[in-house]
Amino acid sequence: MSSAAVRKPISMITFHMALEHALAVGLGIITGTVKIAAAIRATNLTTFREKFSTWSVTLKFFQMLGMNAGFLQARLDQLIRFDFVENRNKEARLERMIGEKKIRDLERNLLNAKEEKKRLDAEIEALNSPADENREVMYQELAQAPW
Repeated sequence: MSSAAVRKPISMITFHMALEHALAVGLGIITGTVKIAAAIRATNLTTFREKFSTWSVTLKFFQMLGMNAGFLQARLDQLIRFDFVENRNKEARLERMIGEKKIRDLERNLLNAKEEKKRLDAEIEALNSPADENREVMYQELAQAPW
């Protein structure tokens, strides 16, 4: 047998194996794209955002291999932007609630401080009564009194 005769069956087997692998890869890409499309349609605002990242990376890989998945990537990008706005809205509402609580706390503290000032004003007024005008004299007498 010549070497050409031996090479021909081996190269045919190699070709068929490569073709089977290529078909399997192509079928996997198509199936994966269909699954991602269905998953994107099934998402809602509570869908874990890590899934979006995984789908995005997978779609980019499929596009590198020649699959036309740009329309899915565009929809996914829109959903990610929408989610960002929704999350920022939630964050802003939470920050507003925290700010309102701080304002209530400050108003309560201000009211307490005003009440304390009124109490101290009354105490100072009571201590400055006309009967106590000679306190300095009384103090000196007490300090200089015999033991």
